[in-house]
Amino acid sequence: MSRRWAGSTRATSRRRSAPPPPSATTSCRGRPRAWSSPIPSPTAPRRSGRSGSTSASNRARCRAAIRSAIRCSGEEVTAAAGDGGQPAPISVELREITKDTVREVCALEVRNDQKGYVAANALSIAQAHFEPTAVFRAIYLGEQPIGFVQWRDGGTPGTVVLWRFMIDRRHQSAGLGRTALALVLLQMRRSGFETVETSVVRGPSGPLDFYLSQGFVEVGQATPRGEWLLSKAL
Repeated sequence: MSRRWAGSTRATSRRRSAPPPPSATTSCRGRPRAWSSPIPSPTAPRRSGRSGSTSASNRARCRAAIRSAIRCSGEEVTAAAGDGGQPAPISVELREITKDTVREVCALEVRNDQKGYVAANALSIAQAHFEPTAVFRAIYLGEQPIGFVQWRDGGTPGTVVLWRFMIDRRHQSAGLGRTALALVLLQMRRSGFETVETSVVRGPSGPLDFYLSQGFVEVGQATPRGEWLLSKAL
């Protein structure tokens, strides 16, 4: 065999034996485990030539990793933030309310058009002290309180009542309510409950559509106060 053909054969063999490029993987803790290369910002300008042809797939991988992080964990979400659009952890937590934090939690408010659908946090905390099974927590984004949740035992074994749930008006429409609710439901499930119930006031600014979008179903009954009952299996 001539040198020309032998060289071509060696080159072809090297191309065939080249390892496939590594791919990005995401752990079920919601954090990226390893990236094959720095992920460009989804809004970064497209480059010309071959690099531009791969920018769309890189952005798609980044978005898929973010969605996977949100699905995998009820405790943390991972969003594209920071310099260069790199994924940055944003921790959503439930914390006990203390004498040092009660004022700022009570200062959280829903929008004006929503105030007829959920009680003020100060009233909820006061009512909790007269309900032996009540549990109430502040919802934190990092070190900032952004919401409030309260639940109590239901009237039947294995049932828990989501008594109050709110996200401050300044933090709505950012997906934080869905993330916080998922964390609350996870806590209820870990506590041994099998079904969660809640009730809502119907209206144009009420939370009915939100709860339905999160898997709650209408029971078809109303409370003595006219609130509509919803239920969800845990």
